[in-house]
Amino acid sequence: MMAAGWLTGCATRMSDAALAQQFVGTWSAVSPPGKVIENRPDGTFKVRSNGVETAHGKWQFKGGYVIADIGGRMVERNQVLRVYENQVIVLSMDGHTRLTFNRR
Repeated sequence: MMAAGWLTGCATRMSDAALAQQFVGTWSAVSPPGKVIENRPDGTFKVRSNGVETAHGKWQFKGGYVIADIGGRMVERNQVLRVYENQVIVLSMDGHTRLTFNRR
């Protein structure tokens, strides 16, 4: 299994602070199409599906995992597998599904 938070082509693990910096911005999910996540520098986020807001909350990094508190209703914890300049790949909470997001 790939280690969390590694830079491509590099043997150095990224710190949580470096991962957080990389995640700020607007990202489009490869699947399902139409899902967009906006991660703000203040640690908040919004999720839109086909232009309609479907979730919002706060995000942070701990130990190579992105942790999202979704409006106080649910906490989602996804392992960061790879970070590229314009793409990130995470392993979902189910431990099997890889999610790919492209920077918009």
